[in-house]
Formats: sequence, C-alpha cells, structure tokens
Amino acid sequence: MTFKVNTMAVLLVAAFALSACSDNAEQAINVELQPEAAELKEEYSGKVTPEQLNELAGEVFRLVGTPEADSPEQCQALPFGAKPCGGPASWLVYSTKVTDSELLAEKVQQYNELSERYNKQEELVSDCAVLNPVVTNIMNGICVASEQATM
Repeated sequence: MTFKVNTMAVLLVAAFALSACSDNAEQAINVELQPEAAELKEEYSGKVTPEQLNELAGEVFRLVGTPEADSPEQCQALPFGAKPCGGPASWLVYSTKVTDSELLAEKVQQYNELSERYNKQEELVSDCAVLNPVVTNIMNGICVASEQATM
C-alpha cells in the first residue's frame, strides 16, 4: 500500500516539477489531433501560464484515474512533460482497462507541447539528468512503474 501511494506521489510531484530539462526533443507520441484537440490548442496559443499547465495536468490525471488492471498488458506508460534539456519530465502510468488511450494521448501531447513552450518561454534550466524509460506491471490490481534496467 505504501509503495502505491509513494509511486503516485512521485508521479504527481514529477509532473508539476517543470523546472527540469527540454531542447527541441521530439515527443514519443505522434497522435493526429481531433477537432476538439485543435480547439483546445488555440486556447493555449499565447503565453503559457503555470495555471494552464496545472489545469491540463488535472484533466490528464482525471482521465487516468486509478489505473486498475487485470493483466500486465493493460498497463502502459507515456512520457509526460518536458525537461528544458530534452526528454520527458516524468512517465505517466495508466491502464487501458479504465482509460481511453486515444483521448489520453491527445491530452498528454497537448501538455507536453505546453510544457516545452513554458520551459522555453521562462528560459528554464536544470541539471539535464536523463529520465530512464519505465517498465509497467501490476501490483495488487494497480498499474505501477519501475525503471528499466540499463546495461
């Protein structure tokens, strides 16, 4: 139980820690935007504010909900946010059992683009540490993440 709470807390903190690292890193998600997403994109066309980022992150977390799953295949992870030096700020773990993957990918893509713009706009810098990809699995019926082993 403590591991689940700690994992979710770490993911939430990482998502809001926007003073990390991004250059012009290509995001790992290439989703064609639907008309609704294009309208939302217009909403964020000016200067990016922390409030806009928090609002969009809230939408993403509401879509994820509690990532309950019956099998490991239902557990997925998306890069979430952008570091000022490049790469994702964190990894968002979700379950295809409870989350619409396409809608989530659209919202995450919007968030990642806004995060990257915010970093550039505010001229943020960081230590540029690389965030390793995660492996998803199930623990007590909930999708969780752990770092991939590197050689």
